[in-house]
Amino acid sequence: MVNLSFSQVAAMNEHFVLHTFSSFLDSAERSGIRKIELWAGLPHLYAPDTTPQKVNDIARQLRRRQIELICYTPEQCVYPFNIAAKDPELQKYSLEYFLRNLKIAAALESPLFQIVPGWGMRTEPRQEALKRSLESVSVICQEAERLGIRVVLEALEDEESNLIRTATELREAIDQVGAKNLGAIVDTCPMAAAGEDLEVCYQVLGDKLWHAHFIDSAHQAWGDGAFPLERWLRQLDERRYKGILTMEILNDRYLLDPSTALEKSARALRSLLS
Repeated sequence: MVNLSFSQVAAMNEHFVLHTFSSFLDSAERSGIRKIELWAGLPHLYAPDTTPQKVNDIARQLRRRQIELICYTPEQCVYPFNIAAKDPELQKYSLEYFLRNLKIAAALESPLFQIVPGWGMRTEPRQEALKRSLESVSVICQEAERLGIRVVLEALEDEESNLIRTATELREAIDQVGAKNLGAIVDTCPMAAAGEDLEVCYQVLGDKLWHAHFIDSAHQAWGDGAFPLERWLRQLDERRYKGILTMEILNDRYLLDPSTALEKSARALRSLLS
């Protein structure tokens, strides 16, 4: 690769749920990775029951190791939070959860905050749920702007959400919200499910493509799945992508030995990037 650098690679702690946060940082350091995306979920950091002491402890660990936090991603696909919920109380509860997470992201000095659109009931018109989703996204963006944080919105696979599943739907949502601090994150798994690649995403999203979850099929480590990852890397390289490539490994096969999966993926990326 000519333009992409290994310094653009970040590790993520989502598959370390049976291990300590410090063991995740140990693995990242062994891999030569100096950037992380923080998955904010149990047992590492969970907004509804965290304390200032827990947040400060994570900040201290990052400072001591000189590791940069590049994105804060609250758990929002497994836990019962849905910013597009038809039930007003659930939507309000979900929005409050994201606003609380934003405050933690600001305390940790994260420049990015990642969200998904939620989902609508399959028995109601998609546009009704999408309207609720984007109203919530707008509120999140307003608070994020006040805190100096940019927000990245991710498309999901069809079984996860009926609201935003393709690059086109993602671009339309970003344009509809119209917030200057709202951009796109592309995850290779929903991207592939939509029959797209990174060149298609660039054609549609343009300068709104700010972040990427770059991982093999079924969120597996590099080489354990079936994605043409090297070809997709070349597409990013040709586009002179300046954002971060987060290895969002979260397949259950790695729960007992998450370090091996992270370090294997890092070695594969290092062999291709300058």
